Amino acid sequence: MGWPYWLVAAGADDPPLWIRFSSSRFSWLVVLSPELATARRDLPCRAAMCRVARLALFFDAIGFIGAKRPRMVAVQASGCAPMVRAFEAGTEHAPRWEDAHTIASGIRVPQAVGDFLILRAVRESKGFAIAVPDEKISAALNEVAREEGLLLCPEGAATYAAYQQSLADGRVTKNDRVMLFNCATGLKYPLPPVTRTLDRHQPIDYARL
Repeated sequence: MGWPYWLVAAGADDPPLWIRFSSSRFSWLVVLSPELATARRDLPCRAAMCRVARLALFFDAIGFIGAKRPRMVAVQASGCAPMVRAFEAGTEHAPRWEDAHTIASGIRVPQAVGDFLILRAVRESKGFAIAVPDEKISAALNEVAREEGLLLCPEGAATYAAYQQSLADGRVTKNDRVMLFNCATGLKYPLPPVTRTLDRHQPIDYARL
């Protein structure tokens, strides 16, 4: 089954270790067709985004998806978004981003070696590039931990924040099927706040979880 959007964080070097699927919550970054899902993920210029684009070609070659392609969406932090700036400016290369800063260190990449490859993958797939502020990344990380029980890294949480922002501005709809890539582990960063606990001496109400 195809996915219209794949959300990938642009800047992170680590390969994807976790993939979260949802028909209602995720749609960031790769659009193959109306019945395919969007996937977003922050990746480094030479790594993730290019790998995902090649993966689509591989799936086509082995007959998994046919000629249709997902729309690729590059996600970056507002404090370091050279790809987003270059995409919006319509340029082939992304000049260095000065004073780069973000809590998501894996996507703090002020200048990518393979910038033109990322931009080409996004444009050829009719995708887009989007930047999200650190506050939204933190809020997304905490929400997924609280509601889904998944410990994302900030880079992966950026894709969910980008999905929410794309829903709000109309670039993605709730009818789109979405795939988000989490490119590392949340154990490298401070853990989300714990707001609910279980009493081990009492029966567990699994329906509430």
